[in-house]
Amino acid sequence: MKFISKEQVMDDYIHMKRMARKYMKRGDYEKALRSIFVACGFMYTFSQIYYDDELETIVKQIGFYVVKKNVKSDMVDNSVIFYDGFGNDRRGLAVIYLKALKSIGYKITYITYEQFDSSIEQIKEILKSEEIVYIKSVNLLSQMRELNLCLEKVKASKALLYMYPDDVVAAGVFSQYTVSMQRFLINLTDHAFWLGKEAVDYIIEFRSYGANISFQQRKIDKHKIVYLPFYPNIPKSNYKGMPFDGKNKKIIFSGGALYKTYGMNNLYYNMVENMLKMDSKVIFYYAGEGNTTELNRLIAKYPQRVFYSKEREDFFEIIKRCYFYFSTYPYFGGLMTQYAIAAGKLPITLASDDILGEQTVEVAEGIWYFHDVNVLYREIKMLLQNEKYLHKQEEKIKNILIGKIQFQTELRNILEKQKNERQIVWKRVDVKGMQEISLKRVGKAEYSGLFCRVKAPFLVKEFPVKFVKGFIFNILKQKQIARKGKI
Repeated sequence: MKFISKEQVMDDYIHMKRMARKYMKRGDYEKALRSIFVACGFMYTFSQIYYDDELETIVKQIGFYVVKKNVKSDMVDNSVIFYDGFGNDRRGLAVIYLKALKSIGYKITYITYEQFDSSIEQIKEILKSEEIVYIKSVNLLSQMRELNLCLEKVKASKALLYMYPDDVVAAGVFSQYTVSMQRFLINLTDHAFWLGKEAVDYIIEFRSYGANISFQQRKIDKHKIVYLPFYPNIPKSNYKGMPFDGKNKKIIFSGGALYKTYGMNNLYYNMVENMLKMDSKVIFYYAGEGNTTELNRLIAKYPQRVFYSKEREDFFEIIKRCYFYFSTYPYFGGLMTQYAIAAGKLPITLASDDILGEQTVEVAEGIWYFHDVNVLYREIKMLLQNEKYLHKQEEKIKNILIGKIQFQTELRNILEKQKNERQIVWKRVDVKGMQEISLKRVGKAEYSGLFCRVKAPFLVKEFPVKFVKGFIFNILKQKQIARKGKI
């Protein structure tokens, strides 16, 4: 597969920025916003840079022209806005924040988009007595006006922003509230490019890695960065069984977006194959979304021993029934690690510090977190051969997650004192490895797909060849997904 070069990525990104400037000068703010939306999504994919002051400035300028605010309004001290651009409570992070806000006595106004109404059932249950506001417009400028009207009506003194890296609406509106409101970003996307630096006062990082990226790469002052790890929100679900007979078998489970398993000379799949060879009782089961090419190869090579399914609501029930959880590589999943630990299972992980950095919980070197693949192989072999040793290691991971009460206490400190006693480990982070793997995981055809976005059909004039190729690629991709279903 031919890889995309950094030069090509940056050239196309600069072209997108040029578009945004052009529409801005013409006073066509809608197309300017849509151009920035595309540019941010594009750079998020590759993260050759981590922020862009020029795009931040343009969005803030548009916000200035669009947003009408009464700066003399008295803000309500115990009132908080929770802006949720994701609108999907399966992620869990919004759920634990909202539960904590209620427990520490804040009056919550939850804002999301009408299209997400059916995917926030847990949140609706939590916020029974609180206000839920839906942004209904499709047009970005109209969405900004709706959000602005809500902020003016509520007059909250604080806002928590939980948003996509390309959220031009929230970035434009919240960038105007520099005096009357304290704005906190829940930085879920700590490892990649995002827009919104000008829209927030403080960044809540869930790990030291993200804090170092924000300081070193985004040039955010240390006093604006606070550290608050989180705990997993355990979803309620009924166990729906395995797609195989797991009796007397050792089920190794892995899951998440499949792009996290590609790169570094296919090492993830080599490790899976080695585990299968170590013990004939091993069954490997992966649940997630994405490119299944390598999984299909293993399924064909090891029939009835390798299985795949799309994301499952009962994934936590599967983790509870597995022998151990095997983390993705080179991008290892921090949240899935937390679920494994909560289930009392070892989240066996090969470290990839050059690409993504540390986990979302305190690292347990030599227990489930390894830097050398050969050391990891020796450990896995011992775990498979000796179940007593497995349980001994499992005992060592108890009580390492932050508890619900502690999370509430530390969140209160952050909101009221703008600081937390939890210490960040400041150290130099090398992002070159991650940037290189970001370039290598996207093929030419998929690259073209990034230029064909629903919100920006006018890109066909700027990138005609890429747009048409991207349109064809996206159509074929949707047909393939519809045809494939479950393996």
